[in-house]
Amino acid sequence: MRDENNAILLARFIVEPQDEETIVFDQNRSQDLSIVKNVFKKLVGNYKLLDEDEEREIVEELGEVKKFLIISKLKIKKRFSQSMKKVYKLNLC
Repeated sequence: MRDENNAILLARFIVEPQDEETIVFDQNRSQDLSIVKNVFKKLVGNYKLLDEDEEREIVEELGEVKKFLIISKLKIKKRFSQSMKKVYKLNLC
């Protein structure tokens, strides 16, 4: 997290009890590891760690998607430009 305030808020959320109505800030407060893990799992949700081959495959696929999008964008711009030229010519006649 880039923002230190957000990091502190997240840390407080993880270590401070959820059932207390008011909480006094204690920078040195700690929590059982099992509770920290449980809260963190709820925040992050389900996830899967990728091995190197899976990561490489996804990066390659994203590269192909990016290439497709760039080509599509260029084609759309070209067609739009051609259409505008036709409209301009029609308006001149």
